Amino acid sequence: MTFEIAPTGNPVLPADSLAFFLATSVVLTGFERFDLLGTGLLQQYFDYVSTHADSPTLLKLLQGVTAAAGSESAVSEILADPEMGLLARQIIKLWYTGQWFPSATATDNPILSPSSYEQGLVWNAIEAHPPGAKQQGFGAWSEPFTPLVSLTGDASSKGRNA
Repeated sequence: MTFEIAPTGNPVLPADSLAFFLATSVVLTGFERFDLLGTGLLQQYFDYVSTHADSPTLLKLLQGVTAAAGSESAVSEILADPEMGLLARQIIKLWYTGQWFPSATATDNPILSPSSYEQGLVWNAIEAHPPGAKQQGFGAWSEPFTPLVSLTGDASSKGRNA
């Protein structure tokens, strides 16, 4: 991934940045491409991150995580980086909670939309549903809980039951 410098001095995100954002999100969240696309929030999240993050840091992160895909040590180094690490954690929190955390100490952490709350990866990760949304239907409470592992036989499956 390469980028141009705009007349303002800021980097311009390349046309394939959305694909790199998806690939980066797969590595950072641990969820499959299918799961992230299934939320319907990829474009919204990319647009939000690209307007709220420092462009050079975002490009550096997209390049670094994409190049490191599959290397836990490289991802650990990225998370330890003062600039890329903060942005990587912001993106992880965005996918899991639907909230943007502008800094580690911020108290105003907006939820981007009702959909971002409902589609938060946290619900699949904990095998639950978002309170007030995506109810299972009348009488679901009377059925015994069946852990996802017993349905799939795979403890690494990240929940396609929501």
